[in-house]
Amino acid sequence: MRYLLIILSIISFLFLYSCKKEGEDTIIKEDNIVYTEINKTIKAGQVENLYSLGCGVLLCKIDTTLKEVKIYQSGRDSSCVCDAFFMISESYFLKNDVINASTNWGGKLCLDSLVNKGEIFIGLKDVSYPSGNNKNYYGWMRVILSDDKTELQIIDRAKNLTEGNVIKAGQVK
Repeated sequence: MRYLLIILSIISFLFLYSCKKEGEDTIIKEDNIVYTEINKTIKAGQVENLYSLGCGVLLCKIDTTLKEVKIYQSGRDSSCVCDAFFMISESYFLKNDVINASTNWGGKLCLDSLVNKGEIFIGLKDVSYPSGNNKNYYGWMRVILSDDKTELQIIDRAKNLTEGNVIKAGQVK
């Protein structure tokens, strides 16, 4: 009888465990989005400081050949231990498009793809690796390129401070 109780207990446990829904262990991390107005216009050939990063500043430049926009990190302080780098998307986004790990990340964006588009979004990705494991943070920057490709107006930006969480272009909450 005791042996039968043990077997029934084991079978009951296995049955209940097997009924567990897939994904129950998934922890949903709440978004923590930081929004910043920039309102800067960059002219061809000019380098503009967009905002400060932990170790340096984020710069933007329209290449003088008018072929690409470069957004890059520069001016790292040698006294700062900076285990991070920054990337931009190689294509633009429309409002509510999802920016995530599947985005094609690179270091420059072709200006021809931005002409006559009005307000569009550039994907931003901050990657840090303080413990040897990459931590990705996604964001966007809203821009308008002049028809003659000589001026880039940077309107605003947002970043999801929750590691690995996606952000939609234009999302501020």
